[in-house]
Amino acid sequence: MPNLDCDNEGALALAGKLIHYQSRKVVAAAQIRMVTVIEGGDVDMVIEGGGDVHGARMSAMAVSRYLPIVGDWLMIYPDGYVSISPRPAFEDGYRPLAPT
Repeated sequence: MPNLDCDNEGALALAGKLIHYQSRKVVAAAQIRMVTVIEGGDVDMVIEGGGDVHGARMSAMAVSRYLPIVGDWLMIYPDGYVSISPRPAFEDGYRPLAPT
């Protein structure tokens, strides 16, 4: 399971398996299906995207401003930057691109 906030290669590998979405920027994204806060405040997530289910972890520091909840979206930018978008904001601002 890649630690997404400090493993750009892991994030980019996961991004290759997800459906891409576009607003102003194109991002790879997956919807969060399960969130578990583990010892130390890190967060393990089960995400669904690209026709598959994946595991991902983010550090306590990465989720200190916003703790993801089920239904939110994990977004991976082309440079490997990872963020969480609340479901309403993501679904209002992004649309899926056709698979390539």
